[in-house]
Amino acid sequence: AFIHVTGGITSYFSLLYALPIIAASVVQYRRGGLLTATLSAALYLGLVLLQYAEPSGVGAWIAPYAERLPSRAVAQYVVGLNILGFFAVALLSGSMAESVRSAGVRLERASSRIADLQALNQNVIDSMPSGLTTTDPEQRVLTFNRAAENICGVAFADVAGRQL
Repeated sequence: AFIHVTGGITSYFSLLYALPIIAASVVQYRRGGLLTATLSAALYLGLVLLQYAEPSGVGAWIAPYAERLPSRAVAQYVVGLNILGFFAVALLSGSMAESVRSAGVRLERASSRIADLQALNQNVIDSMPSGLTTTDPEQRVLTFNRAAENICGVAFADVAGRQL
């Protein structure tokens, strides 16, 4: 409706069709973007076809300014460019959304692996019969296993982050 009110084929706002295409791509990835691009193309093409319909027919209510419309060749060119743009936006935004989704899945897997390795590391450290303490470069305590707690008589919670 906004495109019709602002001139249909002569409207500068036909690029606004890209917004729902991008939104659909974000929510439903490439498939949703292409579906929305197809619907947008059909609506835009229908609006333009009605603008060029005979004024006495169905297009009379939608093309009140038929004398200001560009030639049919120019209209075909503009419609073709806009529809090409709709599908380009759908493909690009859909690809980007799928890339973000797959990166999120890879990040989640890597986080899970890191958590597993940290748990294994902590298990190994805690099961050592010898006391083990690690520090950072500033000599603050990072780890303090159970044997170290027994040897020193201090709980890890009391020494964590403190100077050695």
